[in-house]
Amino acid sequence: MQSLNSYFASKPPNENSSGANDRLEFFRAFAERGMGVLYDDMSEGIPVAMLIAPAAKATPELINQLISIAGDGTIFVALGPERAELLMLQPMNQFNDSHLSCGEGTPDRRVSAELLVSSCISVEAREGVSTGISATDRAITIALLAEDPPSPRKLIKPGHIFPLLTVAGGTLVKSALPEAAVDVIRITSGKDAAVALIFTSAESEQLDLKELQNLCKEQLLPILSVASLVEHRLATESLITLEAEARLPTRLAGELKVSIFRSAIHSAEHVALVKGTITPGELVLVRVQTEFTLGDVFGGGTPPSRSTLEQALALIAKREKGILLYLKRPVSGQLTEQVLAINNKQETKQGSQMREFGIGAQILRALGATRIDIITNTPKQLVGLETFGIEIVSQIPLTGGS
Repeated sequence: MQSLNSYFASKPPNENSSGANDRLEFFRAFAERGMGVLYDDMSEGIPVAMLIAPAAKATPELINQLISIAGDGTIFVALGPERAELLMLQPMNQFNDSHLSCGEGTPDRRVSAELLVSSCISVEAREGVSTGISATDRAITIALLAEDPPSPRKLIKPGHIFPLLTVAGGTLVKSALPEAAVDVIRITSGKDAAVALIFTSAESEQLDLKELQNLCKEQLLPILSVASLVEHRLATESLITLEAEARLPTRLAGELKVSIFRSAIHSAEHVALVKGTITPGELVLVRVQTEFTLGDVFGGGTPPSRSTLEQALALIAKREKGILLYLKRPVSGQLTEQVLAINNKQETKQGSQMREFGIGAQILRALGATRIDIITNTPKQLVGLETFGIEIVSQIPLTGGS
């Protein structure tokens, strides 16, 4: 218990692990305790907290212990994308309620909307279980989800365990709790499956941060915020490489430097257009926009993406310094989605929101832009950007667009 004793002896009950040494202590304590707590400190209000443990070590005793600590609720298993694909899991949002008439069907109502988006159709072990509700039955199913090699034939749907899909690149691409859970398991054991339960009080309410930290102290549970986990990964790894640079004359902003960055996750190439010389630490005007081929190239109003690109370039030219970051969408079928959106007169989602812009944030950091005025009409999409070491000083609105 040396790591646990040193971990809790080094900080008061309500102090978060924020420094590099504290983060390393968390990983050591997590490996020793066999479980730990993550909380999302980037959401408004009471932070959602998750108790996690390695799915590969699931036993009836572990499941009972997790439930007794976190409160009786939905059990999730967050999975790496490669494992989820091999298990042939199906996202819950592909189905309506008629597909969920058996088993538990849907997660507990206390689960956040973000987790529901990541949830798959619930599963059960095909053999060796009875009702699926007991700790023994749940441990068997969880162990199958973490088994190597993954075997989809050993699972049936629906059941009592809800897999959570995560994105490649984890919290450096999407700073959310499921990704954080898988990141912690990867860092501490090299695996890619985490048992996860949402913390609730006896009144079925989420715990506030003080209550959560006091509980962790009582239960000898190491605790880490998603922001601290992202900081750890940013300090120890990178997902982008600079591929090429050149000078580019433009109609709206004069001569710009164009830099091409490649993502290690999807091998996608992203474009950074830079006006002037960026000095690290100075305030920089920035526009981050995800590609929308039809609107960007041919115009049109769904969405008005070409207009927003032109407005952003004009604003950057007026300030005589700034960055327009144009992110590639590494998603198959995106052109079909765009045509359908236009046909239905609906706006297509322009890729990930700002809390999924980990790749973009890494590019901004590589360019020296850590203090920014950001060109946007959607401040809610900026939640989590500061996690990646980017300080938003102010927001510059556009005429229409996003």
